[in-house]
Amino acid sequence: MFEASLSCKGAALTIHCNNGRLGNQMGTYATLLGLAHFNHCTPYVLRCNYEKLESYFKITAVDIISINVPEEHSYHISSFLRKEDKFISQNRILLKGYFYPLSFTFFHHIRDKIRSEFSSKDEIINRVENYLVELSLVHGQSTTFVSIHVRRTDYKGWLNTSTRKGRQVDMEYFNLAMKYFEDRYEKVVFVVMSDDRKWCKKNFANKSNACLLHRCLNQPSTWR
Repeated sequence: MFEASLSCKGAALTIHCNNGRLGNQMGTYATLLGLAHFNHCTPYVLRCNYEKLESYFKITAVDIISINVPEEHSYHISSFLRKEDKFISQNRILLKGYFYPLSFTFFHHIRDKIRSEFSSKDEIINRVENYLVELSLVHGQSTTFVSIHVRRTDYKGWLNTSTRKGRQVDMEYFNLAMKYFEDRYEKVVFVVMSDDRKWCKKNFANKSNACLLHRCLNQPSTWR
């Protein structure tokens, strides 16, 4: 059970579900824990959020299948922590409002607890360690492996909305980032993972020290 329950005055607190990817689910869960800690409540995570996290992490909050809460027992949060968020009435048990709460302001005060909650499960760590061993056998024991995450598909439309007016990073960004590590390590192999493999094949194919995740065990590495 989450440590805040030791000082809880009998109040429970949970948070709405959203359809976001893993990062959004992590932010939602961390926000719940942070606000529960501020308000001395016991956090309960809805099953829709719990199921997307427990496959990867050692989360400890108790999960509940669903909850039907009248509006008068809901509490609306913003995109960042406000002073009043530290004094939520105990009859407000469902956090609603801003749909994808990601601001560190909600949970920075329990950051060590959050790091612990998002510790990867042992089976995932074992898989990664075994993969790195295989990579070392192909590329050499002295190789430093650096992962590159390239998110493109849905992100382009999200950035292009009138309120954000952002743009996706281009190869200039990745080239500078890669050079940073190449200047600091004698031998570097970049492991590229993305939801847009076609773009990566086109833009990273001329990099002799980069490979797509599922191709990195090939020798020589291939972008076909």
